[in-house]
Amino acid sequence: MGILRSLRPRHWVKNLLVFVAPLGAGVLSFQDISLLLLAFLSLSAAASASYLLNDVRDREQDALHPSKKSRAIASGLLAPGSAILLAFVLVAISMFVMAFVNGFALAGVLSYLLMSTLYSLWFKRVPALDIVVLAGLFVLRIFVGALAVEVEVSTWLLATSFFIFLSLATAKRFIELSLPELGSGNDLVHGRGYLPADRPIMQIGGFSTGLISAMLLGQYVESGHAGAGVWLPELMWIVVPLWVYWIARLWILVSRGRVEHDPVEFVLKDGVSYTVAAIILVVFLISRGPL
Repeated sequence: MGILRSLRPRHWVKNLLVFVAPLGAGVLSFQDISLLLLAFLSLSAAASASYLLNDVRDREQDALHPSKKSRAIASGLLAPGSAILLAFVLVAISMFVMAFVNGFALAGVLSYLLMSTLYSLWFKRVPALDIVVLAGLFVLRIFVGALAVEVEVSTWLLATSFFIFLSLATAKRFIELSLPELGSGNDLVHGRGYLPADRPIMQIGGFSTGLISAMLLGQYVESGHAGAGVWLPELMWIVVPLWVYWIARLWILVSRGRVEHDPVEFVLKDGVSYTVAAIILVVFLISRGPL
């Protein structure tokens, strides 16, 4: 059970981002779905390997963290040597699965592994650079999905996605900087390069990047890429104010201390987020008109 928790299977849902580009392009055949499922499995194995290496690297800092101390490696439930061995097995599985897709997608997963490893070893300890890399890892998932089915991905979509996930990454850091166990504004956060005194700039930056993502989303709709093959492209504009509402609500809850630890996990349990996502999906389907 401890080994399974250390793989963080609840985070595999992030790898569903491989479906974003094909869905946005309106190209999704049965063969495409099969390839995207393989890409999902490959990225999930690669992500779990990265989580294991990250937890081995941070086990001493995690043992002092109020929530991370329960992780399998930090708590001593899983030995570091066993975790490293398991990580290499997962990398091998990831490469084997992606070999059935294509070489470009395989290169994308290798890039993900390289970036996530560098993040664990160095980037996560460099203020500002850490959240940029985190956002980049999310965008890379979208790019891998596009490579898997050889569909063109709009640069507007990539830019919009980057700022969406930059906002979420910043929210995660803001939450960590708000923990009462961190001490005064002159004490470095465990394993990070931030001070609790950095909270205001993270709050402003996170909310601002969220609004920028909404502006870029509007540009994406206006560019015609989101409306390719769409019956009522004007209807897609409904998505923009919905997105502004969702971002504003999220940051209000984060600022009030209502979001614990990871905003992505909060979203996965939040009924309002599912409602907004359902409305956006309905708008997308209606805008495409009769089949």
